Amino acid sequence: MLRIHPGSRPYFSVIIPVFNRAHLLVRALDSLLQQTEKDWEALVVDDGSTDMTGIRVHRYINDTRVRIRYLYHTHRGTAYSRNAGILAASGRYITFLDSDDWYRPEHLRMRRRFLESHPDVDFLYGGLEVRGNPYVPDVYRPGRYIHVKECAVAGTFVAPREVFMEIGGFPPVPFAEDARLMEEVRRQGLNVVRLDIPTYVYDRTHRDSTTFAFAAPLALPGDDQT
Repeated sequence: MLRIHPGSRPYFSVIIPVFNRAHLLVRALDSLLQQTEKDWEALVVDDGSTDMTGIRVHRYINDTRVRIRYLYHTHRGTAYSRNAGILAASGRYITFLDSDDWYRPEHLRMRRRFLESHPDVDFLYGGLEVRGNPYVPDVYRPGRYIHVKECAVAGTFVAPREVFMEIGGFPPVPFAEDARLMEEVRRQGLNVVRLDIPTYVYDRTHRDSTTFAFAAPLALPGDDQT
């Protein structure tokens, strides 16, 4: 289902890929509704879920006061879901929210203020609060681990829709598609800025977290691998 809400073009399109996370998705959506910045639409892109995801989302989209759209396709992976959301988005800027994470209330407003005061910026990222295991595999050094705050995390990306279209979206890889996209952003010489105020909560406390499965056994700082 793709439900188009009439009205002016929103400032943000928030892309929320989800696969069998109905039990966590509500928390993510509620954090979006609690934003102090109200000029947004959300696109929940369901990657073939077999749980109650669709039912949970429809409780939101049936409320005409909420600009949430729901897209469904067969299971094809997170990168495909994010790209589908980008294609369907109508906002000026694209950003993301993973279904097991959430925003602090000022998250979108702080980014809008920064973008409006720095019109030369092409791409924003960063600003994480990490819950749970903060180490993930280092895609550039096989067998080693890196703190997630040193990574390019897709949930924190913000850029004009045209930027994502021009670079071709996220590459179809099983892990670290956000790092690969950032490589392309830098290769094209775009003006990239990292924000450090932690308004995006990155939750790695659940065993079905996207990166959890890639992070065991974990090499902690001080071990030979790090």
